[in-house]
Amino acid sequence: MSSAVFEPLQLPRSLPAALRDVSNPKTWVRRSVLRDLVRHAEGERRDEVLRALEQRAIDDPIVNLRADALLALADSAATESLDVILRGADDNEPRVRQMAVVALGELAPAGHAVASSIIRQALVSTEAAMRYQALIAARRVVPAELAKALETALSDEDLELRYLALRLLDESDFEQISESEKVTIAGRALNDEGHKVRVAAALILGRAGDSRAEAHLAGAIGGRDLEHDDVSAAISLCGAQGYKSAREALMKRAHTGFRLVPDPHGLDARVALAKLGDAGVISGILGDLSAWTRHARNMAVMAAGSAALAAAEGPLERMRNQPRRADPELVEEALASLKSAGTS
Repeated sequence: MSSAVFEPLQLPRSLPAALRDVSNPKTWVRRSVLRDLVRHAEGERRDEVLRALEQRAIDDPIVNLRADALLALADSAATESLDVILRGADDNEPRVRQMAVVALGELAPAGHAVASSIIRQALVSTEAAMRYQALIAARRVVPAELAKALETALSDEDLELRYLALRLLDESDFEQISESEKVTIAGRALNDEGHKVRVAAALILGRAGDSRAEAHLAGAIGGRDLEHDDVSAAISLCGAQGYKSAREALMKRAHTGFRLVPDPHGLDARVALAKLGDAGVISGILGDLSAWTRHARNMAVMAAGSAALAAAEGPLERMRNQPRRADPELVEEALASLKSAGTS
């Protein structure tokens, strides 16, 4: 017989009940009440809610509960509680300090002296998880130092941190790093031992039109050890950049047979193949605009718009007056895509 203790399911609490239960002697009750307090944080009694969360963040005897309370303050956009969060950064427990850094990254204003000092120390922590959260927080709190922090992170021993650095480099607009320097940095990362790191680097290069990206992005289509978004981006870039070497891998994802669970990247692969000029795929998309099911027609509408298929304009125009045929919003988006591509 199992000795596990199961926590009862809780319905959303009223504010009075939440403020009562936040001091309950049972750990699971105090933890479960945090989400209710966040929900009530935008109400007229915000001060009471934040004081209750601050008390848990400072004084609760349970490590994970103190950490969760700091996250709850961040979720409540509690800039009023910044001093309490700064105190959390001095907690004896690593997990609490880590969540304090997360909260500072969301709430501390850029250049805040104490928060900036905490982030700088966290960036060189011996704990990889702390360095990871500090790098995210640096984007907001010490933006002028982020470029240097990214360069350092790209040589970190932790694979996830190196990957994060490339993602931030790809997503952010740095005055300190030119586009050509981004390409140089990403080019060096193509030699990283981590597959996902190499793919993240290739995504930067692919968007810059660098031919070195092709082999890595074509190889990423299979999705081995990669994030969902990275696979999707790799597929899209293979189509956009005209990578012919990706055709075989794209075909495998576009034509998945009679799977019970459809390939989540099947539509992306069809669009990429259409952009590569695959006549069979283009014909299939156009044919599916008249498919038996509305779902199949909706998928074809999205594919036709994403691939900017000029031949789809007529059927899509007719669908405008037939809302039962396909989702009107999808039809309008597809037609807008055709127009922006100069096909209408």
